[in-house]
Amino acid sequence: MKSLGDLPENCIEALDYANQVALDEVPTCGLVKAAVSRFFRDRHMDGQRYYMDWEAADRVMRFVQMMPHIKGPQAGENIYLTGWQKFIYLNIFGWMRVSDGARRFRKAYTEVPRGNGKSTMVAPAGLYMLTADNEAGAEIYSGAVSRDQAQIVFNVAKAMAKKRQHFLNRAGVFTHAHTISQDDTNSVFKAISSDASSLDGLNVHLTILDELARHKSREVHDVMETATGKRTQPLIWMITTAGPDQGGIGFEVHDYAKKVLEGVITDDSFFAIIYTIDPGDDWTQKDTWIKANPNWGYSVVPDTIEQLAQRAIQIPSFQNSFRMKHLNEWTNASEGWMDSLVWSKQALPCDEDDFTGEECMMALDLASKVDIAARILLFRRPNDLEVSAKHPYKYFIIPKLYVPEGAITKNRNNNYLGWSLGGHLTVTPGEVIDFEIIEEDIENDCKKFLVKEVPFDPWQATQLAQRLMGKGVPMIEFPATVRNFSEPMKEFEALARQGLLFHNNNPVYNWMISNVVVKTDRKENIFPRKEREENKIDGPVATIMALARWLFAIETPQESSVYENKDVRM
Repeated sequence: MKSLGDLPENCIEALDYANQVALDEVPTCGLVKAAVSRFFRDRHMDGQRYYMDWEAADRVMRFVQMMPHIKGPQAGENIYLTGWQKFIYLNIFGWMRVSDGARRFRKAYTEVPRGNGKSTMVAPAGLYMLTADNEAGAEIYSGAVSRDQAQIVFNVAKAMAKKRQHFLNRAGVFTHAHTISQDDTNSVFKAISSDASSLDGLNVHLTILDELARHKSREVHDVMETATGKRTQPLIWMITTAGPDQGGIGFEVHDYAKKVLEGVITDDSFFAIIYTIDPGDDWTQKDTWIKANPNWGYSVVPDTIEQLAQRAIQIPSFQNSFRMKHLNEWTNASEGWMDSLVWSKQALPCDEDDFTGEECMMALDLASKVDIAARILLFRRPNDLEVSAKHPYKYFIIPKLYVPEGAITKNRNNNYLGWSLGGHLTVTPGEVIDFEIIEEDIENDCKKFLVKEVPFDPWQATQLAQRLMGKGVPMIEFPATVRNFSEPMKEFEALARQGLLFHNNNPVYNWMISNVVVKTDRKENIFPRKEREENKIDGPVATIMALARWLFAIETPQESSVYENKDVRM
């Protein structure tokens, strides 16, 4: 193993950055620390299955730093990779397989907020693997769902190449309107999108998948992944900022990357690094902004971030956008309802057995028979906390969520399978939800708990309700109207902010909470909505129903509707 003094300068700087992260001398989130810990663990096993080729990593970094900036005040000057970028390059291009000397990592995932120079960092890698990677007939792609997005990295690479005439001459590279080519080796670099006719017969050496979080389908990702089989050391490099869709391919890969970093999944061919903030961080503070933005003070201008943060603090509807784009937090709604920091603080390890024999409200949202249905248990206990002494109770949400097997086999949501395997979703056989299973579960829970009422929307579950009423279950009609939802929805948020509404951190329910958008009518009534059909909110809707009965119910016959049934439905 080489001594530190014998290493190339670029590699020393990458190691310095890793050491600073490990010693908490650089403010970073837990996921970055996990990436650094993984690197040092691998260093202890250097030479077993993998070895570090310092010269190979340095060669790529020197190539990258011969390319110019093409925008801003540094346009024309050589790129300078900062420590975090060199750490990424060291990993991706330095680790080799002992078995054949080829690169270890076949996939790389870099997630970082906007403004941190993603395109500038990765575009030169495309030029390197086109011209200097000793790969005949190399096919290099900048891939995205839309052609405009796919062109971004490609256009950066083309502009860099055109500004370095000596590179064009020495490497025999030609730039064209839609391709960059090295004719002597029959290699080509082009942008590619989800146009089906352009995705056939590929033989990928490198694909840069830009803004994966914005991919509305998995088509480009999956095609590129299957098109690398004929290469010895292909690379799919995915770069993105967090996005608004926790049901898409972007979040699926994000979740996979987190599990690799956390050691839940072992995948020695997958490199990941995610720059964001930690649960519980105060997003309004400068120290938090710095943690999420590794290029702070370089391409990330502190004054600009401070101005945007102040706007988000003053304008709640801008908060999700700021936190997603500049702190790299995933969300599902451009104007989300629940503050994610508030919600994460309310997670409490608990399960239904903790409440055996206690009173509860059980609410149903059975809007879909072919996708998720929700049954929520909402318990309450006297408020023994030092907060919100005005309110006599604290509340606990235990979600029961169902999905038909057909929704998983038809891949209606990429996460359904993982959630079901984790015990967070109950799968019923067939193409539609088996309501008999839900009915049986309700009967069993009525034996286990003191179920006061089961509010349900008569629009959805009349037959099920009639059968349960016949068995003595206290079913209560709860029409899904604006009037019925406005006040309990406001109370839901208020209780969460006061630290009196707890949940058991079910990831499906958390996803649903992030999907809820607040809509307001002319009378300032509010009601829950979702931006897209695939963004399910059944769990929170059922919880609002249960909370309404705890907070506002009056003594009424069980066969009567709770509220006016003539109000306009949501």
